[in-house]
Amino acid sequence: MILNRNNRNLPVKRDYNFDPYKSPEFLTKKIRDIDIQISQTSTSIFQAQNVRIRTLFSEKNYFLGGFHRRIIESSASNSLRWHQSRLIQLNSERNLLQDELDRINGKFWIKKARKTFFWIVYLILFILIGFIFFMGIFTAIYILPFAIILATIFFMLNRAGKSIYKRYF
Repeated sequence: MILNRNNRNLPVKRDYNFDPYKSPEFLTKKIRDIDIQISQTSTSIFQAQNVRIRTLFSEKNYFLGGFHRRIIESSASNSLRWHQSRLIQLNSERNLLQDELDRINGKFWIKKARKTFFWIVYLILFILIGFIFFMGIFTAIYILPFAIILATIFFMLNRAGKSIYKRYF
């Protein structure tokens, strides 16, 4: 009975009574809440950019020669910067919680390996594209003398043909 294979196929059950903040349910709920905050922050960023653009392209004459316009643009820029920093903070917090949830579920190293694989593929593609680009440049430089010789011969024959044509006709 000890070597029964059916016992090995069961998932690992953990007891989260010692720390309820590490339970998958809590982490999933927290990630969902952060996703909602990220959505709201992205909407706020869009609205701040919209206000800033409308202020920049506004044709209205404001009180005191544009002072009001500068105040609105400054406020919109400050709001935009704050919301962008908040979005970065929320994304990093979400990534940490997702990593913790993946560790609990046993998917952390699989996702890490997949991400590393894709970075390696992107690096290889970047190097390959750069290699092809530089080989094209070197090929063009290598063919340049032959192209100059052929162009010179063509123009000489073309000029010689015109002078022969003028001489006999």
